Amino acid sequence: GGHSDYLEPSKMILRKHIQKRLSAYFSQGENAVVGTLESPIDFQALWGEWHYRRTVAGLGSYAATTEGSGRWMTPTELFRPHYSRIIARHIAHDFLSRPDAHDGAPLHLVEFGGGRGTHAAAVLDYLHTDRPALLANAAYTLIDGSESLTRLQRRTLARFEKMGVRIDVARADVGSLVAESALDSHLSASDVPTYVCAFELLDNLPHDKV
Repeated sequence: GGHSDYLEPSKMILRKHIQKRLSAYFSQGENAVVGTLESPIDFQALWGEWHYRRTVAGLGSYAATTEGSGRWMTPTELFRPHYSRIIARHIAHDFLSRPDAHDGAPLHLVEFGGGRGTHAAAVLDYLHTDRPALLANAAYTLIDGSESLTRLQRRTLARFEKMGVRIDVARADVGSLVAESALDSHLSASDVPTYVCAFELLDNLPHDKV
């Protein structure tokens, strides 16, 4: 005892501390949260892995992002649109392989933590060009805890609403929804085939130290 520089350990449990820091991070403007490239990487022009690594390294702190530098970029952004189109093809193939499925059947897509809306836009673009009959009966729901990103998602996906696609963007903290068993407030029970995407989500959920 007697040490003047001794600080009493915080009484805040780890998951609360992480949740507080994440809340502050995601409350920033859209470009400070997730970066994006002004134009996609031309992968066909790359000569191999070394060329890809050099290309990414050349981005520095993502100085090539639109309207400023994002803190980091997701695979959806780095590999756009290919990353999302692969997933979209899988969803379409799996959906149409169902015994009760057909091109005119309803399809519900759900994304937790939708970022800039890039993945949703790429998936819907794929359906528009390759599976238009599926797009005609598709609905897309995004649930995200960031106010700035949900605003951006609405702007990004507005063109699909004009095509008649039902787009629902909700601002809600996924961790809190799960902890409070409140997912039903945004996703009601349904017989419609539903595909859930939750990229970059698990590593952004509050947790305790074991």
